[in-house]
Formats: sequence, C-alpha cells, structure tokens
Amino acid sequence: KNTPGHHDYCFIFIGNRINVLEKILKNDNLELNKIFVLKHSPLHHWIINLELQYELFDLGIDSKETIIEYLKKSNGYLLISNGCPFKLPIKELKTKDNIFINIHPTYLPELKGKTPLNGVLYLKYDFVGATMHFMDDGIDTGNIIYKEKVTIGPDVDQGLIYYLSFL
Repeated sequence: KNTPGHHDYCFIFIGNRINVLEKILKNDNLELNKIFVLKHSPLHHWIINLELQYELFDLGIDSKETIIEYLKKSNGYLLISNGCPFKLPIKELKTKDNIFINIHPTYLPELKGKTPLNGVLYLKYDFVGATMHFMDDGIDTGNIIYKEKVTIGPDVDQGLIYYLSFL
C-alpha cells in the first residue's frame, strides 16, 4: 500500500441494474464505500433484502445535485456507473485521483444513450453486447476498456435482448 504510484481508492457504485453490482460484491478485493440506487428500479427491489448500506435517489433535480455534491467533496475514488439515468458532469468532477467507468448494455459505438436496447430490434441487429468504458463529457464516448459481442438470431425477443445485455 505504501509503494510509489499506489492509490487507495474509494469505490462508488451508481445505477439501477443488478448484475454488475452483484459481481462487485462477490469480489473480496473490492469494497464499495458508497452505493447509490435508483428508487423503484430492479436494483432497488433486489438490494432491499441485503444487509448493505445504500442511498436511494430518484430522477429529480435534488437527487442529482446531492449526488454531484457528494462526488465533488470526495476525492480518490473510482466510480462505476451501471444504469445511471442522468449524465454526470465528468469535466467538473474529474481529477487525477478520480476515475469514472460506465458499463453500457450495447456493443459501443453502436446504440449510445439512455435506451439503446430498443434499437437492437428496431434496426434489426444480429448481435447484442455490452461495453465497459471510461466516462468523459460525451454520452458513451469514452475510451473503451472492454466489450463483448454476442450473435443473435431473428427469433430473439426484446426480453431476451435485455437479459443478455444486462448479463
């Protein structure tokens, strides 16, 4: 811990989806310091029965401002976003000690934005995917860390598309 270049990061999660948070919680080497959960989301219903500390937020401006103020006052963190329903002001929050990562449910650069999975059927894509990328001031435009692509057939429905992409 005291070697040159080593940082002791605080880990923050924000979102509305279960699978990524579930994987993080199973990792004994990573301890989440703060969990922000979208009220009435699948994640909210899942996390209620766990013995975890978390903070609920909604789509109102007050919730967004509270989260941004928390992030501005914190330093030395890695934030993992998975289904955060609003754009974080990365330019305002970014320091040399803060890292922002998003887990996006499509194979970027295809289908960026808030509701990308509807486009898989609408545009008749023959694949689904997911992408982990650094966040920047754009929407789903940061440098890609990792992405996974899965070929699908024409008989796949929207429910299965969501399931596969979130998995």
